[in-house]
Amino acid sequence: MGTVRDLISGSFRLMAGDDKTFTAEDYSNALSALNGMLQTWTIDGLSVWTINRTVLPLVIGVQTYTLGAGGALNMARPTWIENMSVLITTSTPNVELPIQILQDQDWQEIPVKAVSSTFPTACYPQGDFPFNTLNFWPIPDAACSVVLYTPGPFGAFASISEDFAMPNGYERAARYNLAVEISPEYGIECSPSVQGIASLSKSQLRARNYQAGRLVCDSALTHDRRGDIFYRSYGFVAP
Repeated sequence: MGTVRDLISGSFRLMAGDDKTFTAEDYSNALSALNGMLQTWTIDGLSVWTINRTVLPLVIGVQTYTLGAGGALNMARPTWIENMSVLITTSTPNVELPIQILQDQDWQEIPVKAVSSTFPTACYPQGDFPFNTLNFWPIPDAACSVVLYTPGPFGAFASISEDFAMPNGYERAARYNLAVEISPEYGIECSPSVQGIASLSKSQLRARNYQAGRLVCDSALTHDRRGDIFYRSYGFVAP
């Protein structure tokens, strides 16, 4: 395992060879560029190697929560929420049930939002910043928790002396992509081979992190023959 300085030095060599000497300020600027690049990778779901599961308690009778560091749901504000569940804590063992993540129009179409029930079946994240406001529906009137499945953040390196600790493949991808990222600042264009490896290494990470979604069939196609699209479309009567 190398340090962030080792990674940046490698990026400088890929970009400019051994002919150019880089200063402490250059390393500081490259560190900022590296952190910014990794932050952008967090937006790309396939560049993230893990999904974290976080359990946070809900309060009886409360519908709206702020999600983020120091918020009512206190954790680092995730870039997005992959999945969400409600954890029913009044039973032993606890029961986890998926709940629907609503879009703007879904929330708009709920005519009465101040409805209570044992536990929520849906949640509308507003997506605001610095806290993401979560609105649960119905409002829980019994003890329960929300379970958030969110992308694991890359975090930020505070100094170039830190270890670069990431799974296999990320050091190579970061080193080549950082060279491409910072080269315009020095009026340099990375060679086609460096650009190609940067693209390839990023694609390999995305391929490794890809998870195929579940295949879902329209309920009309799984009904008995009276509900079959073929029969209904052509007016046949199923036996």
